[in-house]
Amino acid sequence: MREEDPPIRPHFSRREALVWAGATGAIWLVNGTRTLAQAASDKPRSLCLVRPEQPQGPYFVDERLHRTDIRSDPTNGKITPGTELTLTFHISRVYAGECHPLPDA
Repeated sequence: MREEDPPIRPHFSRREALVWAGATGAIWLVNGTRTLAQAASDKPRSLCLVRPEQPQGPYFVDERLHRTDIRSDPTNGKITPGTELTLTFHISRVYAGECHPLPDA
């Protein structure tokens, strides 16, 4: 070790390590004491995200980029091969704060 090298100290002091260990233990005591039977009996929650019908705006629109084939580079017009994209939509009906699948949607 050269004289101009700064001394190396640990990332955590002993006090900081004890605080982190105590916080981890407290979290485990609160959340980690459930039995497997309790966890299995929980009703599964489905994700239901409600969006407004009208988009929030205004948005900047570059009219030069209005095109039907998005494989072309707008700077030089070169067309590159595209990648297949498959989307799956799950349409739900929100009623009384719960989401239900919308039949035949």
